Amino acid sequence: MTDTTHRPWVAHYPADVDWSGTIDQRPLITYLADTAKRHGARLAIDFLGRKTTYQELNTLVARAAQGLKNLGVQKGTRVGLCLPNTPYAVIGYFAILRAGGTVVNFNPLYVERELAFQINDSGTEIMLTMDLELIYSKVGAMLKQTGLNRIIVCPMAGILPGVKGFL
Repeated sequence: MTDTTHRPWVAHYPADVDWSGTIDQRPLITYLADTAKRHGARLAIDFLGRKTTYQELNTLVARAAQGLKNLGVQKGTRVGLCLPNTPYAVIGYFAILRAGGTVVNFNPLYVERELAFQINDSGTEIMLTMDLELIYSKVGAMLKQTGLNRIIVCPMAGILPGVKGFL
């Protein structure tokens, strides 16, 4: 059996990358910065037709990380991500790491009881979520029910391409 028969995704890998090499032991966030330097114009995210390059992603992550630092995020601060699979999830993940915080992932389909348990169990202080009623209504309630101190709301319109963002 060939490698592409057993692992069909290998056929889509860039030819100039050695996939059998070892990975350096270093902070994950440094990989994004290095990729932005080496392959900045390459596509990092394609979300509903809105395309983001690695350089753009790195810039968005740096801006978000600075915002988190301005809110007091530092080593040991637990920051939750209660986001669907959107660019905000990628940006938020790397921004938390760059700010020095600890990422705590939450399933946006959790009911309030599950969110409250995980927030209290993990010590999550800040939560990133979206302005989608299905998610925000549950996360917003956590300010009174848990030790959550702050919610950062990401607008859906902000990640949609062109006219879709205005609808």
